[in-house]
Amino acid sequence: MRRIYHSTLALISLCFLAVFLVSLAVLVVQFNPFAPEVKEPSVLSLRVEGVITDTSEFIKTLRSYRDDPNIRAVVVHINSPGGLVGSSQELYSELKRVRDEARKPVVVAGGSVVASGAYYAASAADRIVANPGTVMGAISVLNQGTMLQEIVEEVHGQFKLAVQRSRRLSSDVVEKYADGRVFTGETAVRLGFADQVGTYEDALRIAGKLAGLGSKPKLFQPPAKPWDWRELINPPPALPEPSVAEVAQSLQAELSGKPLFLMPGIL
Repeated sequence: MRRIYHSTLALISLCFLAVFLVSLAVLVVQFNPFAPEVKEPSVLSLRVEGVITDTSEFIKTLRSYRDDPNIRAVVVHINSPGGLVGSSQELYSELKRVRDEARKPVVVAGGSVVASGAYYAASAADRIVANPGTVMGAISVLNQGTMLQEIVEEVHGQFKLAVQRSRRLSSDVVEKYADGRVFTGETAVRLGFADQVGTYEDALRIAGKLAGLGSKPKLFQPPAKPWDWRELINPPPALPEPSVAEVAQSLQAELSGKPLFLMPGIL
């Protein structure tokens, strides 16, 4: 009888412990108390680097902070030749949501390259600032494999329409330059595909002024990788650094057979 009593008590204790751990996990996932706190009115700084494939971490970080009352604007430094169609459109939609729903200004600072899908994403911003020699444009779709031409034309049309509406350009101008050509940041400003020649610091000043924080706003940079409680329970294995050839091979495999908003010559 005593054995049954102790077994029942142990089982009840385990059930309570399981419920507690699950509840704690839900709270951490929803509210993430371990995320760095934004302590004063600031501009959120994010980066888009390299070929655009998996955008989940960028979007997760953006969503974590966009509704924070102390985040008054977002600056995104972009240095990318584009990437997957869907992923590029996700970035565009999320940045546009910051403007339309959170009512916060978004400013893009162009790096060496802001082309194709990266330019698609950038066009969602209130302002685009580019270096004079930034490679920009490539408003086109790269057809990989045996994809139907109708799909290529449809997503190309989506690209052109997004740029036309976001940049407030005439359809004639967009049609003229939406043939895959690239141009410098200086030319992009002259044609209306960007707003101003400048640097990241210029983009930050613009974001500060648009947000009412002045020309020298506080900058908030979240950690490169958000803390994940699940790694305490199941730590990821230590993996060797892949070689350049392995990275290129993996990237080609991921992009193969898909429609791409990617600057020609990258693959």
